[in-house]
Amino acid sequence: MMLHQTEARKEHIDVFIYEIGIKKTNLDKRRKIDSLKLSSFEWQNVSLFLGLLRYMQFAPALEAAAAKVDEYYNRTDTSDAYIVTMYLTPDQKGAHFKKHWSADLRLQAEQSMERVFAERWNKLHRSSSSTASASAPRLSRKVSTLLRELSDDEYEASAMENPSAEHGGSLSDQDKPYWQEYHSYLISKEVVPLGMSTVTWWGLNAARSPTWASLAHDFLSIMASSVSSERAFSQAGITISPRRNWLKADVVEALQFMKCLLKHDLIFREPGPSSLVEEDELAQDLAEMTLNAQEASVLGPWDLGLLDDDDMDLYE
Repeated sequence: MMLHQTEARKEHIDVFIYEIGIKKTNLDKRRKIDSLKLSSFEWQNVSLFLGLLRYMQFAPALEAAAAKVDEYYNRTDTSDAYIVTMYLTPDQKGAHFKKHWSADLRLQAEQSMERVFAERWNKLHRSSSSTASASAPRLSRKVSTLLRELSDDEYEASAMENPSAEHGGSLSDQDKPYWQEYHSYLISKEVVPLGMSTVTWWGLNAARSPTWASLAHDFLSIMASSVSSERAFSQAGITISPRRNWLKADVVEALQFMKCLLKHDLIFREPGPSSLVEEDELAQDLAEMTLNAQEASVLGPWDLGLLDDDDMDLYE
């Protein structure tokens, strides 16, 4: 309350301090009294503090909300899904970690992502490792033969263009065979068309990065929120009332589907284009043509032309 009164009468306070100081004959005392006046920056801090006091009654709720946010945010340490899904966003990748996380936390996220990718790469290539090892000696003999056929100048030129070929690949390629695919995605600049989902983008670009696409298939299918599933359980609980407590799981599931269809008006609607619909329409056209031919044979061609549509009822 006192701060509110102080801010409301700040002009009078400055005048009051000035009048007290001017009454002093000692210049040092006058200077000390004048220094009691608040600067514009200090008055801004008073206003800011009063603005915070406005939410004092919500302090318990805000503290509980902050604790809950901190609890959920710290769950990134218990599951790799949070980090992997953020790296699987093609146009963002690890931008969030670079912008908002410290260097140590960012390094931990990068190490976790590389570990998950390496495990998936080894899993996908485990089945083909035996085939690759069997064909490796033959491939090396062919390469040696081709290298012997090259001249010294050509060999030196090729070595200058690709220094790692002379040593059997760089250390990163030898120690981390997955590194090329892993690193090429992280350094590439992807553009996601407007309106295209991340799942659709990975479906179109799966051939470029098969290991990344495999991770996207597993991790992007994880629900971001459990609200829809909790709502489904709540609706099922309403369906199974004390008077309907003998319903089996398949019956409850069918009832939930029926309620969803009725709510979204999905039961009665125009059928989409299909071969069955085209066959039905063709059958109706043939039946109508047959009926018209029968009527024409009964009436005769010249009688049929003289009759109106209303007169056709006489012959039915």
